[in-house]
Amino acid sequence: MDSTEEAERLGRSITGARLAACVQIVGPIRSLYWWQDKLDDAQEWLLLIKTTSERLAELEQHIKENHSLEAGEKSRYPRCEGRKKSPDVMYHVSGAIRIFDDPPYYEGRS
Repeated sequence: MDSTEEAERLGRSITGARLAACVQIVGPIRSLYWWQDKLDDAQEWLLLIKTTSERLAELEQHIKENHSLEAGEKSRYPRCEGRKKSPDVMYHVSGAIRIFDDPPYYEGRS
């Protein structure tokens, strides 16, 4: 994202569509990267998005359709064994985006 306003707009559209339980906006950060055969230096805002694997394809499509940059970066960092190590977090994420088709996310909850 190249502005705080754009980062907020995309973050709100993602959470508003219930594609993520949380979007954290980090920035501004400074990025040095190669683009069109030259080294670029830019100020950017990073979105950290918490979702489930069930929502990932829809989330990626939403970002593609609503991101203003020609080539926005997307990186995935799966939560290793999230269900076993952080069941409360997984319950929150699943509940916030209304995914209840996988019992281990909410097993034992009332």
